[in-house]
Amino acid sequence: MRLPPAPGVLVALGVALAACGAPAPIDGPAFAPLVEVAVTPDPSFVADSVVIVDSTHLFFVRYRYPQLRDAGPHTDAVNRAIVDSVRATIEVYRPEGPPPERSYRFTTDLDAGFDVHRLDADLFSVVTSFYTYTGGAHGNQHTEVLNVDLVTGRPFGLADLFRPGASYLDTLSATADGWILQEAPRRRATRDDYWEEGWAPESSNFARFTVGTDSLRFYFPPYQIAPYVAGSFAMSVPLTRLQSLLAEERPATVLHR
Repeated sequence: MRLPPAPGVLVALGVALAACGAPAPIDGPAFAPLVEVAVTPDPSFVADSVVIVDSTHLFFVRYRYPQLRDAGPHTDAVNRAIVDSVRATIEVYRPEGPPPERSYRFTTDLDAGFDVHRLDADLFSVVTSFYTYTGGAHGNQHTEVLNVDLVTGRPFGLADLFRPGASYLDTLSATADGWILQEAPRRRATRDDYWEEGWAPESSNFARFTVGTDSLRFYFPPYQIAPYVAGSFAMSVPLTRLQSLLAEERPATVLHR
């Protein structure tokens, strides 16, 4: 137990302080007022991964996915949602049991990688590309996108970027039609080799998109606009072409120029 100072000590301390004289006057307040300083998020990301090699069930997984750092108050929630999505996707492809001994044996493959197209204090936009094999003549490819308003923590879709009633799908469809005319010769094809219904003005045709600093990028997986052998397609549309159609609320406000 700590004992209180002896009375003689307190007297001596008081005499010593008095000997120092009265304190000099101080101009202004004795303590500076507290000032709240707004901290701007400085987001970044790291790549994490899941690797599964299951020789009993013939199941192979290599899944790379992003995890955000210092992306504002919703960082942890976004990261948890990404991890939950990864786990759910793996379970979709996980075999129920070992293959029968007298059957065609193949390895179920799931290979996924990502590309971050935008990450700043406002928006996070990432595309994940998948290759899967579940038997048959060849594997399959597809893409999934995630777009999040980091200020509100809410994911958003294409319709959230445009004014109600705006003819953005007509604009995107017409843009895609011209883009196909330019893309076809590069692939030694003609416009007639592609399926026009794959870029018709329907929301499902343009649902896969990411947001860049100056454009939206749309993804067309195999079989949407051409046979599997033609592969996948990606089309960029400058934001300047869409300015008159953009909404005035978040998250579209950060796309106005």
